[in-house]
Amino acid sequence: EFPSFDWSEVPYDDDHFYTEDARESDEHCCERGIAFLQWLNKRPEKCIAVVTHSSFLRHIFTQFGGNLHKDDQDSLQRLAGNCELRSIVMCSHGNK
Repeated sequence: EFPSFDWSEVPYDDDHFYTEDARESDEHCCERGIAFLQWLNKRPEKCIAVVTHSSFLRHIFTQFGGNLHKDDQDSLQRLAGNCELRSIVMCSHGNK
């Protein structure tokens, strides 16, 4: 359907983590989030658009920001709104 996109790293055509019978655990979603950030960090691009569900972002960002001021932490870790565009600058500190 989208011939100009490379789907080779998308292992499933359907949602394996959320079904009628089961929902992905918070722990597993957090692990997937960290794996995603590690993959993202290895990309050569400097500016990347990520389109995903707000819950996935929440699981990623709740793992960070423990040393931030409460207002900044709340801003980072809040649930994104429907169709929200959020800009985040991430720094790997040279770890790839």
